[in-house]
Amino acid sequence: MLKSKDNFYAVLISATLCVIILLCSAIVFDLNILEHNVYDSYTRQALAWREGRTYLNDNPESIKYLELAIYEGKYYVSFPPVPSIIEYFLTFIFGNNTPNQLMLYIYTLISCIALTVLFYKKYNLFLSVILGLLASLGTNIISLVAFGGVWHEAQCLSFMLCSLAVLFIKSDKKILNGISLFCASLAVGCRPFTVIFIPFLLYELYKKNISNSSEKNIKEKIIYFKFFIPYLIAPALVAFSLMFYNVIRFDNPFEFGHNYLPEFTSVEEGQFNLSYLIPNLKQAFKLPFEFEPEFKLNINKFSANIFYIFNPIIAVFFYYNIKAIIKNLKTYDLMWLFAVITFIFATCMHRTLGGFQFGARYFIDLIPYLALYIMGKNINKWGIIVLTFICIFAVSLNIYGAFSLMK
Repeated sequence: MLKSKDNFYAVLISATLCVIILLCSAIVFDLNILEHNVYDSYTRQALAWREGRTYLNDNPESIKYLELAIYEGKYYVSFPPVPSIIEYFLTFIFGNNTPNQLMLYIYTLISCIALTVLFYKKYNLFLSVILGLLASLGTNIISLVAFGGVWHEAQCLSFMLCSLAVLFIKSDKKILNGISLFCASLAVGCRPFTVIFIPFLLYELYKKNISNSSEKNIKEKIIYFKFFIPYLIAPALVAFSLMFYNVIRFDNPFEFGHNYLPEFTSVEEGQFNLSYLIPNLKQAFKLPFEFEPEFKLNINKFSANIFYIFNPIIAVFFYYNIKAIIKNLKTYDLMWLFAVITFIFATCMHRTLGGFQFGARYFIDLIPYLALYIMGKNINKWGIIVLTFICIFAVSLNIYGAFSLMK
């Protein structure tokens, strides 16, 4: 393991570069990062909590621009509630004008630092910074922070929580291992499909603490879950709390509210349906180029575009994953491929692929976990060169994309 002094340089360099890129982007976007974004469902939910309510008591006409669930005549925030926990504490200082735009920048900065330190556990400082930037600012997250609405607030917080989860799971300290699973479970309360990758965190615990035990102890610990129980208490409490909150609002432990949005109640297929899969897969893999009468980018701002071009860390994952499968067919690599494909298929069964966006914002949800997989691979000098150019391309492309959205 690295000494804290070594980690200091990784933190300092990644934080400096991240702040420079984000602040320069904000200047280019002509964005006041301290202002309150009016798409503030989480702030409103937090204020409702302070008054002992789970529903919003605002005039429906004044909040009709928000995506709100309508259930038994009451208006509810239709998204998983964890981001409102942060907003809850902020309301005591800022009231209903919380700095929700600034929070996205903070979440992104922490994510960049966490992923850089994660990579620095194996690679040299230069490659760690490159991979840390590629897995954070080299993604659609730049266009998310450029517009701090409710949708992007949840994604950026989830991204940060998952980044911390993969970093802490690699620690030798058991308390940080426990915090890892706590962060991962909170992320599910922002973006539910991240639950697909939690088993890989448990596998990391298994590798470090059980796989070297005697056969008798392995059998005993697996049967009685003696080893995993302390680590599963916090995630179980989070899961119970989320389900309880769903029950008191919608009488269903698995209903966060999206099924009661007018856009889904007005169609027979609902929010998720197999009929959405093929059209959305075509859209998610669609190249955003036109060649006639001249070559140009043709970005659809209200649907997804080819996700692994705008988030190239995903293409890097596929390269190393498929290479590993071809070279040495291992269950571990196959399970990762299965998990990523499951995520893609589940995402594409949703009626929409993200609405207003640059690239394919839903697909950033899995990126911190892909970082966990990639850091297990050996990268030669040619790989470092290629990854450096990919990082520069990815960050530049996403800054351009965010600017094209905001202009």
